Order: sequence, then structure tokens, then C-alpha cells
Amino acid sequence: MSKTSITSAHDLVKENFPDLPQTSSRKLAKLIVKVLDQNLTIYRASYESRSFNFEAYGKTKTDALKTIAAALNKHTIQFNCDPDWFDHGDIEVVAYTLNTPYRDYEVIK
Repeated sequence: MSKTSITSAHDLVKENFPDLPQTSSRKLAKLIVKVLDQNLTIYRASYESRSFNFEAYGKTKTDALKTIAAALNKHTIQFNCDPDWFDHGDIEVVAYTLNTPYRDYEVIK
């Protein structure tokens, strides 16, 4: 049994795409449910400085690292910091699977 209701998804499709034929809207609703019920993984990159905490999220570890690097570079410009004020090696990346409970960064089994 699906975690996400096909009826709810179909209602959402009809609300947002009222001109879509009934057959197509049901197919789209089923696809939405299938996607939402997947245990997708996202990546959280974080960096803590003395004054700020930085976070960035991505579909891959690389995306999360690129996003937090861009954030730290932007912060460097905004606050006129020395270019080497942070160490890329201190960036932490944690993978999270959606619809999965965690305690202290570990899956609760």
C-alpha cells in the first residue's frame, strides 16, 4: 500500500491541471505517488565558524559541496574576510534518506 494517497495526488493534479484529460491525470497522479514514495537521498554539507553556521543541501555529495563552497565564498566577499579564513577540509557532509528517522546522524533501526 502506498504511503501517498493516489486520490490525494489525483485531486492535486486536477486542481493544477484542470484541462488535462482524466486518463492522463490519473497516470500523472500514479507517477507522483511513485516518486514521492521513493526513499530519496539528499546530502547536507555544513560548516561551523566562530560566528556563523552554514548549511547547503544537494541531490549529490558533490552538489552539496559546490553549494556550500559558493556560500562560503559569497560570505567571504560580503564580510570582507581573508580568502583563506575557512578550511574546505572542515566541511562535513551527511547523507539523509527521506522518510527515514535519524538519531545523532544515524538511522534508528
